[in-house]
Amino acid sequence: MNAPQLRRASFRGVPFEVTSSNLSIGRRTQTFEYPQRDDPFTEDMGRSKRTIRITAFVVGYDYIARMKRLIAACEKPGSGRLIHPWLGSMEVTPTDLSAPVFESNRIASVSLTFVESGKLQYPNALLDVGAKCLSAAQLLVNAEFDEFVKTFDLTGAQDFVKEAVGLDLQGILNSETVQSVCDAFDLADELATLSHDVITLAEGGADALFNRVLDTYGLQGFASTVHAWTDVSHRFCSLTQSSELNSAKPQAVASRTTSERIEKANAAGQAMMRGLSVANMVVAASEIGTSNDRFDASTPVQTAPYDDLIAVRNEILEAIDDESLKVSADSVYEALCESRSAVYEAISQRAENQARLVSFKPSSVQPALVLAYDYYGDASREAEIVGRNKIRHSGFVPAVELKLLNE
Repeated sequence: MNAPQLRRASFRGVPFEVTSSNLSIGRRTQTFEYPQRDDPFTEDMGRSKRTIRITAFVVGYDYIARMKRLIAACEKPGSGRLIHPWLGSMEVTPTDLSAPVFESNRIASVSLTFVESGKLQYPNALLDVGAKCLSAAQLLVNAEFDEFVKTFDLTGAQDFVKEAVGLDLQGILNSETVQSVCDAFDLADELATLSHDVITLAEGGADALFNRVLDTYGLQGFASTVHAWTDVSHRFCSLTQSSELNSAKPQAVASRTTSERIEKANAAGQAMMRGLSVANMVVAASEIGTSNDRFDASTPVQTAPYDDLIAVRNEILEAIDDESLKVSADSVYEALCESRSAVYEAISQRAENQARLVSFKPSSVQPALVLAYDYYGDASREAEIVGRNKIRHSGFVPAVELKLLNE
């Protein structure tokens, strides 16, 4: 074996060298032979599994430790990524491992057999989970409208009471989080107009105020469009937990004093904004994990991994659970439960077949370009590694635990 003959390869990030490889390919067939017929019939049942047989070499002063790491990688359960010097990146499962041979000249070798893993796929009826989320969001909006009309009552109130309630709503609309979300949907002008008119609207009927806020703040009309929906859901989750929407306490009894009346109206206004924020999160959930979940149409489609989608799902569910503890109306509570079910089903279904995040530690400091090629067999995934692990400089990836996709 000469050094120039060695070609670099790796399995589950553990490097080794090979000199040659054997690949078994073909078709799965079944031949039928019938009595009194000279011609058989051969049925083609699809491509056969691909089997790769290689002899792996590890060379160097630490050849024993490196061989142990390779053996440990092959004994782990499940499939792993094989970087083949000629076939490229493949998802395979190790099926056979011969006894390793340790030689005195700092060389160890072992024969490995891999079978392509493929995917567990079978016919499956899928629900239109996006439409279910939109339906749940509309149900929640309707319930919030009915409750707001019941609780927001400024009939016969003095002008300063109406002004105080209007100023509280104006403060919410002028908050940085609300403005940033509206900016993302080019609603800055509409929001500014609403904020200017909200004091006057508070003096009118509750239904007119709710519908005007919904027209500007509701995102149902933006469903099926391209936006950073994951980021939108983060912003609304933060808003529902903010002090601006949780400062007033609802009154358990009829308001008797002016301060109690202001407090009750403020609590109704804040509950309306929280409810609409949750409805917007449910709308966002209808698009999270789809091709529409990106900053703009020019951004390449990049599906989020399983771990990220589950984290977003849990964040939205936690926000819905928190809101469920604050409401008293049965109709709103039932609508929140329906929204929770729709969000869980939608994001879980999309996350089911996505790539998982795995831990990987490079053997040494190296450029992200090299790491992307060694691990994925695709140097173009350099930016993915840098962004996911928040690496300061792409030319120097530290030899620490990193989070990488398993495919």
